[in-house]
Amino acid sequence: MRNKVIVSLLVLGTILVGTSVFLLTRGSVAPQGDITITPTITLTPILRSTKTQFTDKEILDAVYSYYKVPEGFFTDNIVNNGKVTETINYVRVLKNGSWEFYCTNDFNTAKQMTVDFIKDNKFIENRENEKFYEFKTSMESSSSEKQYFIHHRVHKCSYLSDLKFPGLYDKNAPLVNKYIGKYDMKPVTKENVKELVEYIWYSLSNNFEISGTKVLSSDTEDSGDSVKHTLIEILTVGGDWNMCDDISLIKSIYSVDKSSGEISLTQENLGNLKGACH
Repeated sequence: MRNKVIVSLLVLGTILVGTSVFLLTRGSVAPQGDITITPTITLTPILRSTKTQFTDKEILDAVYSYYKVPEGFFTDNIVNNGKVTETINYVRVLKNGSWEFYCTNDFNTAKQMTVDFIKDNKFIENRENEKFYEFKTSMESSSSEKQYFIHHRVHKCSYLSDLKFPGLYDKNAPLVNKYIGKYDMKPVTKENVKELVEYIWYSLSNNFEISGTKVLSSDTEDSGDSVKHTLIEILTVGGDWNMCDDISLIKSIYSVDKSSGEISLTQENLGNLKGACH
């Protein structure tokens, strides 16, 4: 499914659609028919992070604009301005068909892990924070006017351990209380879990690079023994010639146990809309 996610949805336009509403309690929404897009000024909707209802127009405005995440959502300091392009790589290993991420609390071990993983030790610079150790390298470019950099990261076990890559939503294998790793910081608070989940979505899952994935809302609640964080996500699959884009609204609930720090993920498809036809 990943290879069908459209590379760019930077379509300028006003979307003329109905005003039916996606409710979190519903499992599907009927398509509203073909969408007429009139080229005009790019729309970038302003959405509240705790919003739970969205009209078709709000969803489609978000899809066909530069909008990415709600205000206050975690973002990484990554540059992509035409002359400089940066990306993130997390040091990991493939086990039993899924990616698992290395972690360590030692700088030298993290550096050696990175060297072994990328088969390169030409580091430009390194840094660390409470989440990870980072080693920056450059890539050769055919253009003297462009620079490409990769930020190689190894998580600190004191932040995240035993972490599995959740991947994109798969309607054929939806996740239900799927264990995806362990959050090792204490105490487990709403503020910490919000940053953790948004960091996993934005940086670790590389969604900042995938234009077909966006977040409409991001909200946290304390459930007693755990803290739960819910993302309402958009996943857009581009249609081929004479086909329409398929837009899914996905509800992802991350739950972090306050005692063990175990992270579980449940996902469901709230409904689909037919997007622009080609």
